Amino acid sequence: MKKALAIITLTLALCVSDLMAWSDLWHPLAPGREKNDIGRLYFGVNGSMFFINNEYFGDIVEGYTMPGHYVEPYAKYNLSDYFSLKAGFNILKYYGMDEDAEFYPVLAATIRFNEKLELTMGGIDANTDYDLSDILVYKEDNYRDPVNNGFQLRYLGGSFKGSVWISWDQFIRKGDTIPEIFTAGANLRPTLLKSESGWNIDVPLQMTAFHRGGQISDFSEKGASIINLLGGIEAGKDLNGWLDYLELFVHYLIYKDLKEENSMGINKGNGFFGGVNLGAGSFEFLVAYWSGKDFISTQGNPMFGSASDYKPYLDLSKREMLRSQLMWSRFVTERAVFSLLLDSYYDTRLSQFDYGWGLHISFAL
Repeated sequence: MKKALAIITLTLALCVSDLMAWSDLWHPLAPGREKNDIGRLYFGVNGSMFFINNEYFGDIVEGYTMPGHYVEPYAKYNLSDYFSLKAGFNILKYYGMDEDAEFYPVLAATIRFNEKLELTMGGIDANTDYDLSDILVYKEDNYRDPVNNGFQLRYLGGSFKGSVWISWDQFIRKGDTIPEIFTAGANLRPTLLKSESGWNIDVPLQMTAFHRGGQISDFSEKGASIINLLGGIEAGKDLNGWLDYLELFVHYLIYKDLKEENSMGINKGNGFFGGVNLGAGSFEFLVAYWSGKDFISTQGNPMFGSASDYKPYLDLSKREMLRSQLMWSRFVTERAVFSLLLDSYYDTRLSQFDYGWGLHISFAL
């Protein structure tokens, strides 16, 4: 574990990365009722109703439908300008299941070192707080695992924004028969250019790491120390015509398992992702091209991977795919937003077309 932590910490220090979600579209969330009144306790409720229907018929991912909701009542207390405490619980419920709703307690403490740098320990909003590419962190997983527990360090500067986080997913004691599991990531976004003509050019750098192991546990499954890196360039411009904005992006991704033995038999790979994102009124449209060779991301969208999630012996080493998304969203009030997202994938090597769609209501009371 110490060796894996050292490697991940070094990678975070050297390669920490950040990216706004220019390379994918996802359902927007209603802004929370954040208040900065010192010495006052206030209450809020965040929630989402979702219906996801993925009509996948190819060999990569089996199709499925996921209807449900999650709701998070919480209380927050600001002791000063530099310290706040949040406590509550998250309830996740899938429709049509006999099982009880899933309950996640939430407790988070945030320290602000100055106006730009803050540290949160305890509950972290899974996936949505990370703001990583969908290829590295699957945004749909927010409906499966809405709360992470660990820490997140954020820096919000003018021409530079970034965050580093660790989520402890499975804790072990001496003599356990299960592995220790944690994930980590980093997200840096330096701005190269912000011109008077309206063009912004950024260099997104991102990293995720997954570790399964543990020196004090006697577990049977194979260990893993997997790292994914993303680097690229993005250019965006606000427009005044019938288009509201135009964004162009090019990303290069790397996959590496630091363990010699890998359960999938794939130890390293890479990928290229580039495309354009357009906005017009309540509509947003994205089209992009993906080319991957032996690429795996344990936390990312499985549609981009070089391994099937239900046909383990299928050879998918080389992938070439077109992805397109169309989203319509509208804030019906200041604290509630509705969105409809259409998502499609066309594998040019397999001549396979898969698609999905989703309805979403987000609210903050």
